[in-house]
Amino acid sequence: MLAAFGTWTVRMGRAQSAFNAVKVLRSALDLELIAAYALLKHEAGIVFTGTKQECEWLKGLLEKAGESPAMSAMTLA
Repeated sequence: MLAAFGTWTVRMGRAQSAFNAVKVLRSALDLELIAAYALLKHEAGIVFTGTKQECEWLKGLLEKAGESPAMSAMTLA
C-alpha cells in the first residue's frame, strides 16, 4: 500500500494538553506510556508514519482531543 499510494506523516507541534495527546496515542497505537510520550516529544514532531487513511484516522482522533496535528505526504529527496 505504501509503495502504491505513498507514505504520509502526522506531525504535532506543542500539544495543547500533553496528557490528552499521550492518552490518544497510547490508545490508538497500543503503546506504553513512555513510548507514547517519546513520540510526542520527537525532534521533528512526527508522531506517526503510515498510509493516508491511517494518518487521517489518527489526525481525527487527536483533533477530537483538542490538538492541532498536521498531515503531509512524505517526499523522496
